[in-house]
Amino acid sequence: WRMTFVVVMLIGFAWVVLWCFASGSKPYELTTREELDAKKAKLAAAEKAAVVETDTNPLSFYLKQPLVIFTALTFFAFSYILFFFISWFPSYLLDARHLNMHDMAFFNSIPWLLGSVGLVAGGFISDWILQKTGNAVFSRKLVIIVGLIVAAAGVAGAAAITNINLALVLVSIALFAMYTTTSCYWAIIQDVVKGSNVGGVSGFVHFIANVAGIIAPALTGFIIKASGGHYAGAFFLAGIIALGSAILLAIGGKQFKGNA
Repeated sequence: WRMTFVVVMLIGFAWVVLWCFASGSKPYELTTREELDAKKAKLAAAEKAAVVETDTNPLSFYLKQPLVIFTALTFFAFSYILFFFISWFPSYLLDARHLNMHDMAFFNSIPWLLGSVGLVAGGFISDWILQKTGNAVFSRKLVIIVGLIVAAAGVAGAAAITNINLALVLVSIALFAMYTTTSCYWAIIQDVVKGSNVGGVSGFVHFIANVAGIIAPALTGFIIKASGGHYAGAFFLAGIIALGSAILLAIGGKQFKGNA
């Protein structure tokens, strides 16, 4: 395993060097003097006008709102599936699907590649819905709800399928759908929380989500051990958590008064 860590480290260093050269340190070096002066004046005016929006509501007001609570729970479901697959999917491919290390590495990479596509696509989909409806919260909630429902179906379906190729397709669909929701958790907070409380609410939502990083790997291991090495129960539980949180957000995640 030593060489794997070395290669990852070298990729990181190479990326930093590439980024430094690509980004440059003189963003205005290709502009004319007039354009530079205009941009500097515009930037100065923006900095002078920038004032953090005051908020008469305390942080506790937001932490009691159903929209914030259920957004945090859906983010928890996202993280549960994420950490479930990060910690146990390679073992699942080896133990339950009886793949060798070479095939496991190939099969394990496909869902994450599709997930990266979903990560980018989700924000564009949400913004497209916003342009069509004019409702920011609805556009974010719709992507989260649909994404988690599809992810739940894919995860649960993969547990019930005996064919490895079809199971991989379902897992790939699940990760793609799950990752489309990523940007929407933060977008909801930006849409409904005043500027001076955005950090606190974001921290609360992120805290709830990251608790899944503790629970998912441990609980999955317990389920697999208790079931005699079978993974189906762990897959079904991940699907149930995703489906349940999506339903709660759809039914109870009402926008609260006084925010856009």
